[in-house]
Amino acid sequence: MIGKNKISGVVCEFNPLHNGHAALLSRISEEFGSDTVCVMSGNFVQRGEAAVIDKWSRTRLALQNGAALVLELPLPWAVAGAEKFALGGISLLNALGCVDTLTFGSETGDTTPLMHCAEYLHSDVFNSDIRPEVAKGVSFAAARTEAVKKALGAETAELLTKPNCILGIEYCKAILSLNSNIVPQTVQRIAIDHDSDKAHGAFASASLIRSKSAEGEEISSYVPENTAVCIRALQKEKQYPASLSYLDRAVLAAVSAMSPEDLRRVPDVSEGIENRILAAAETAETCTGLFDAVKTKRYSHAR
Repeated sequence: MIGKNKISGVVCEFNPLHNGHAALLSRISEEFGSDTVCVMSGNFVQRGEAAVIDKWSRTRLALQNGAALVLELPLPWAVAGAEKFALGGISLLNALGCVDTLTFGSETGDTTPLMHCAEYLHSDVFNSDIRPEVAKGVSFAAARTEAVKKALGAETAELLTKPNCILGIEYCKAILSLNSNIVPQTVQRIAIDHDSDKAHGAFASASLIRSKSAEGEEISSYVPENTAVCIRALQKEKQYPASLSYLDRAVLAAVSAMSPEDLRRVPDVSEGIENRILAAAETAETCTGLFDAVKTKRYSHAR
């Protein structure tokens, strides 16, 4: 009797696919002996940014670097915050009915504390614990960290300051919410932190690669050869990097024409943030300027 191949899921953006991503896909195949299914954002990614490379090109790169199948994470989940992003990705992997494990990179490289934190955040106890913290007027993220610190200790709360650990915890929460049989497994990120502005040898964060390539700097040492070839081809056609900044005036005009009621129907707009958005739209010259004007102690830049 022929046994079923082990299948590992990866929720990703590959914006763009770099050496760290390629190393993860290779490790899943060589060390874990799994085929890989990727659930990948389409042409827009978290925080509503445009992916620097179109989804078709990023899909080809994923397949060339070890993925067996790439599924698109639908836009409402792809542009959402970490909780909904993770839930959307895990829901698709769970619905396949054949995925054994979820593999992701994290700063800790250990699934146990991530799942421990997720179990607390998924509990009714957390819902009760966070209320007095939110009442202090701090952001939800700050309130959550303080609640975890009091309940589980400073070491566990520290995980919520690390971007990939935050996402890993949300993956674990999604698995719990769906009562899924998918087993989470994490590997320690290689050498470089998420969103770091410094490279380490052949490894650099996707954000650093995006900024360097946008300024015309050489990034071929940080990405697989096929990614470098893809970027050069798109640059030649003036199709790289894609950026929402090209639509600044259109976006600001659209926002300025909206009413508070219109904005309140937009996901994650609540607690009066619509009034700050409309006020900022009157004077902002760029979307970045609008974001900076809306940001407060309560409303984080990511929000």
